[in-house]
Amino acid sequence: MYLTVYCVLAVLILRLASAIDEPYVGLSLGSRTVTLANLTDSGNVSIIAQLPVDSAYISWFQQAVELKPKYEIPADNAALIDVLQAARNVLEAASADNTYISVIALPWKLRTHKLDEIIIDALTDASMLDPRPKEILRLTMIETRHVVQIAYGFDLPQNLGLPKDFDWSAKVEPLVLHIEYNWNFMGFQLIHIYKAAASLEHDAMFKGFTDVNYLGTDQKSATGIENQLSAFLAKHIRPPGPSTPPGDHFYIPDLRAVTFSGDAPPHAFDVLRTAVEKVMGDYPYAQLYDTIRPSELFAVGAAKYAQFLVEFHRDFNPHGGHEEL
Repeated sequence: MYLTVYCVLAVLILRLASAIDEPYVGLSLGSRTVTLANLTDSGNVSIIAQLPVDSAYISWFQQAVELKPKYEIPADNAALIDVLQAARNVLEAASADNTYISVIALPWKLRTHKLDEIIIDALTDASMLDPRPKEILRLTMIETRHVVQIAYGFDLPQNLGLPKDFDWSAKVEPLVLHIEYNWNFMGFQLIHIYKAAASLEHDAMFKGFTDVNYLGTDQKSATGIENQLSAFLAKHIRPPGPSTPPGDHFYIPDLRAVTFSGDAPPHAFDVLRTAVEKVMGDYPYAQLYDTIRPSELFAVGAAKYAQFLVEFHRDFNPHGGHEEL
């Protein structure tokens, strides 16, 4: 009897150890590419694969972007399901031990609750969804603000160029400008960072910089981006001075970082980078963070967020149950 108990315990311990060693896989859905990233418990992140997509998926993505009202979804989502299955096939070929997808990310203009449900249901029905965050399925679809924050570690003030002992309660609002650039749109998002939290303050979308005939290749495009970005920041970030509203309850916005995502061609990002660097001259504390390739940022952030979800749920719900984050 005792031997049986010991054997059962040994099996449970081995299974637990195996679960701990299993990597976290982030999946990002772009306009022309699908990317899989892998995060191990040691903190190493690697790109498993970046898959090209077919014309059916390209058409699906474009339709999803242009839908109005924005909470609707394309009538036919077969191309999306095919892409998810292709990602599963890549995982199976890369590793026999882990073919689960932990967290999924896609450009903010695409995300709706209905589309989230379709993706989660498709992965669940195909037994592709990582069982570790099973109690918090709604959080397996990550928002851009969380992608940006966790991919670059902006919860640590020093990663924003701030002192390690930065007082988060001070009347300064650290902001990150995130720019998504793909084959269908360019989008700006202004994200407020507060410790481990990230909130979306303002956003804007533009479709004038994605003509495939000159995507990011001419001066007109660069000047247009510069003008739009300058206007966006001037509207939402006012330097301290006479125009600053009086009173202790007003925060002073402070642009600290600029990040990129998207699968537009590399030369398009070269033009974008030039435009951003010109505009950043008016914001002396802002730094460009581009050590992660734009087309890989969402997958990397999704993989890191998966680990955060599992560890957070384990630490704050050690006895199981259905408490939500």
